[in-house]
Amino acid sequence: MTNGLLDAIKEQVDPFYNLITLTPKSQTRTIYIFQFKAYRVLFEKYKDSDYPMSLYIGDTDTLRGWYDAETLTRWKDGDYSKCAERPDLFEAIEVHPDLRDYEIRILIRILGWTRTNIWGGSPECRQNMIATSYSQEVHKIVEAIKKRSEYYYEYERKHGYSPAVVSRKALKREDDMYRIPDARLIFDMCDKLKNLSKDVKIYVPLDAHGHFCDYLASMGFKFIYTDADYEYFPSKEYLNNPEAINLITRDEYNCMKFDVAIGNPPYGTGGNLAIKFLNNLADRVKPGGIILQVLPRSIRKDSSQNKIRLDLHCVYDEDCDPKDFPTGIDAVIQQWEVRNYNREKIQTYREHADFKFLKYEDRYDADVFVGEYGDGPSGKVLTSKFTHYAKGHHFIKASPEIVQRLVNLEPEFRKVSMETNGRKHCCKHDLIKTYIKHYGTGHQE
Repeated sequence: MTNGLLDAIKEQVDPFYNLITLTPKSQTRTIYIFQFKAYRVLFEKYKDSDYPMSLYIGDTDTLRGWYDAETLTRWKDGDYSKCAERPDLFEAIEVHPDLRDYEIRILIRILGWTRTNIWGGSPECRQNMIATSYSQEVHKIVEAIKKRSEYYYEYERKHGYSPAVVSRKALKREDDMYRIPDARLIFDMCDKLKNLSKDVKIYVPLDAHGHFCDYLASMGFKFIYTDADYEYFPSKEYLNNPEAINLITRDEYNCMKFDVAIGNPPYGTGGNLAIKFLNNLADRVKPGGIILQVLPRSIRKDSSQNKIRLDLHCVYDEDCDPKDFPTGIDAVIQQWEVRNYNREKIQTYREHADFKFLKYEDRYDADVFVGEYGDGPSGKVLTSKFTHYAKGHHFIKASPEIVQRLVNLEPEFRKVSMETNGRKHCCKHDLIKTYIKHYGTGHQE
């Protein structure tokens, strides 16, 4: 006997509750693999002259009625109807509805296919520079697609939602799920290690879906280690090269030294958990070792830098593409190394001679307001109608000239407030440091 009220409550409180019923097994996605005959003729004729094999891999939602295996009605919808010839369909595979063709085109990089279409044009077309047999390559891709689809269904049975949960607009987002970057970013990071010896020891923290480990193994690395107790790591049957991947306990980890630590640790509030991971990795890498991590953008803030071990030095820093993450994730790729000398600790500011921060209860005496937190208020500068804002923002007493300076700095306050993960934030230190950059530390006469 079911309780309708309880079911309704569960669906509101836990957006993943009973999710499988929302994606019935009859609803699938069709992944097709095809190529035009002209391309195949060119490949057979010129493959000894570095003309690579190429394939198109795309998808069609069967519920839209575009696809038909016999007539290829997909090519009547305007998508490919202007092509000079009809394509030859190698295979059409029904997969989990959340498994996108985009992900498959990323994953086949493990099989030697290119990152993008090297000829430009359709992103559905990819090349393999060393392949010699269409039949063998299509077989490998089909098996990889089937394995990935099976993983999606198994994951959904186990957790109640598929690995593509990050694309859902859920009310509650589990940290270990919504922080996971696109596999393309992960593979690009791993490619930075391609010139290292294949015998180096590599540690990957909390590798969701096993993307780091699996790709590193496909690159030929023999000694890859990750956490045995991480619930989101796939079982060996869903990995392509499990023999190179070692699951270790926390005690084993604490006794080991690695040449490389690469991954995407959880971020935590204010990025503090990511900082904890980074500091811990400094004890686990060998002298001259590499720490390459996806970290929250807030890691760049002075307050975060001061929390990082001073013998850790950042040698590479790159913004991640916002499209590589679900909404609300702002991250960077950074490489750190341990050195035998310390960075200087960054001076933090709490006050400035040109203006005074007032207590919240004294806000009616303030001359200017600068928002501290929130996507709307953070970095905003107001000279009136600001007393209704909540406690925690900056209420400032200053002369008219200083007030005007603060007003002029609003674009920069706004910019610095975005150097964080999640909700924007412009703290006292950020405000004062920005002011000093333009007007110095002296008192106005």
